[in-house]
Amino acid sequence: MKRRKGRLNIIEIVDEKTVRKIGIIREVSRPQRLKVEAWVLSQVRQRGVNVPKVLQYSQNEKGREVLLLERINGRRLSQEKSKQNARVMFEVGSQLRLLRGSMENQGWGWFDSTSMLGKFSDWRSFLKFYLQEYGNSIKDRGTLTEGELEKLLLSLNKIDFGEVTPSFVHRDIKPSNILIDSNRKVWILDWENTIIGDQLFDLAAFGVRYGEGEFWKNLKKGLNFEEEILSPKYQLYKILALIGVIDFYQKYQLNIGKKYFQLHRLIQQFNP
Repeated sequence: MKRRKGRLNIIEIVDEKTVRKIGIIREVSRPQRLKVEAWVLSQVRQRGVNVPKVLQYSQNEKGREVLLLERINGRRLSQEKSKQNARVMFEVGSQLRLLRGSMENQGWGWFDSTSMLGKFSDWRSFLKFYLQEYGNSIKDRGTLTEGELEKLLLSLNKIDFGEVTPSFVHRDIKPSNILIDSNRKVWILDWENTIIGDQLFDLAAFGVRYGEGEFWKNLKKGLNFEEEILSPKYQLYKILALIGVIDFYQKYQLNIGKKYFQLHRLIQQFNP
């Protein structure tokens, strides 16, 4: 049996048709994230997105979450900058766009694993929680100053979120989570980070991780975002996504490299 151990999960290839995902970390803000992922997969699949079929969700004798999924045979998207790979990102964006407006009257932000509703009454409230939770975490490690955090919190009240349509937001779009099968069908994997929010956040998160090159441009076209990227809202999402990435890296003792300077540059330029 092939087995890969990550920081949050163990992935086991059971056989030609089955993959087992085992949660090894229980997070406070997402105590049943694989249960949420199982539900999200069923929902996005119904809306036409290519995702693995959920076969079973359970908890093992150690109390760990276990998610049994259909195995999709194919190759992971390469980060090689080719026209063909860029077109795959357009397909990813087009699939994600099917989810826009899919979560009306369902709350915002993290899912409650009992009701599968968002835990927050509005998008601004979730963003404030996110900023305080992860902003304070990296501030305590000396990566963010008190003044910078205060600037961002004040900016939240200035930005208009009134036209945001509540949708599934994947939050972890990256080449290794995109699979192309032998029929050139594009699949999107790993939905355990999903929240209810603004899909523009996905585009911003991809941009701060991989740059705003051809992959990002094609994802933008697929999502049909043009004028939105000029808004203060988009700039804020880039900062929030970067704060989340840095917190994860520091928590698991990974090198944040240039992301430290990238964060401070974005905050300095941010003027909503």
